[in-house]
Amino acid sequence: MAGNTSVAAQQQPRRQFSLVRCVATCLLALIVLVGLAVLIAWAFNRNRRISVYYDYIESTVTYEDQTLAFNTVDPFFQPHRNVSRIKPKLVALNLAMSPSTSKDLMIEKTSKEIQVDVHFKARVRLKVGTWKSNHRTLRIVCYSVTVHLSWYKHFDRVPCEAEL
Repeated sequence: MAGNTSVAAQQQPRRQFSLVRCVATCLLALIVLVGLAVLIAWAFNRNRRISVYYDYIESTVTYEDQTLAFNTVDPFFQPHRNVSRIKPKLVALNLAMSPSTSKDLMIEKTSKEIQVDVHFKARVRLKVGTWKSNHRTLRIVCYSVTVHLSWYKHFDRVPCEAEL
C-alpha cells in the first residue's frame, strides 16, 4: 500500500504541471492569434497629408499555388493619421483541387499544421489636399503562414512583402 501512495503522490504534481502548461499555452496562443489578426486587419496611415481611397480589396489564401479561399472587402476611405480595420472572412468551401495537392494537404492536416500563403490586392488612390492620384495596385503577400489546427486555432506571425 505504501508503494501505491508514493506513485500517486508523484503523479499528482505532473497533472498540475500539465494543467498549468495547458493554460499558459492557451493564453499564448490567444495572444498570438489576436496579434496576427490586428497585424493583418489594421491598415494604419501615419502620413500627415495623404489620405487613401481603397476602391477594391481582395484577399486570397493559397496552398501550393491553388486558391483555398477568396473574398473581397467593401471599398472605404482612410483619412490621414487614421487607423482602419478590415475583417475579411476567408472560408474554404467545395474546393476542386488536384489529387497531388489534396494528398499533400491531408498529410499536413494530420500534423495539425498547414502552411498557406495569404495575398491581399487592392486598387488604391492617394489624396493630397484636393488632388487625387490615378489608381495604383497595392499587393501584399504573406508567405508560409502556419495555421495550427488544434483546438486553440492560431497563426504564426510572419513578415509580409508589399508592392505598390
